[in-house]
Amino acid sequence: MTHEIPTSWKRHCITPIPKGEGDYRPISLIEKTRKLLEKIILSKISFKIRKQLAGFQEKHSTLNHALFLVNLLRTSNEGMICVTLDIKKAYDTVDRNKLYEKLLKFQKLSLLDTQLIASLVENNQYTIKKATTELFKAAVVGLPQGSIISPSPFNVFIDDIFSYILRNLRKGILLYADDIIIFASTVSQLTDMINSIENHAKDNNYT
Repeated sequence: MTHEIPTSWKRHCITPIPKGEGDYRPISLIEKTRKLLEKIILSKISFKIRKQLAGFQEKHSTLNHALFLVNLLRTSNEGMICVTLDIKKAYDTVDRNKLYEKLLKFQKLSLLDTQLIASLVENNQYTIKKATTELFKAAVVGLPQGSIISPSPFNVFIDDIFSYILRNLRKGILLYADDIIIFASTVSQLTDMINSIENHAKDNNYT
């Protein structure tokens, strides 16, 4: 078994889906046979992510975080400040070199597992408005939206944000995909946490 996959599986047609005024989500139309392979890989590889990162995990949803936060606010004996953050174009800006380094270190994934994921992440794409073979362009950053496997590598990519926060933990942090909630008792504590997140963003080339 090798990590090579057919070239045609790496070619995606990008369909811009409107999100709001002047904003679009670039969804990749991916080969069905490739999606079958992705499902098989995901069934064989265990991505054990922290419980505070609920996105794309079985038996987890935004409701888990909402209930946790409501309970925390109700039972806390001190004031609580919450701030919500969003990673801009999170999937589209993932630094693949950083991702590969993290995959190799993460939970002792085998080299073959990492190479398979890396092969699936690499892609050539074109927009639906320019659907000719000649206009395929290699995407050098980001994860293909529309891919079944993309959420798991993204969780691995963002997982070590907790180590930045935990260095000077004041209260806590919850994540769901690219949405972040941080909460603390004072403005000073919250500022420290925001600075830690900014450091993680700088170190991993996202905003």
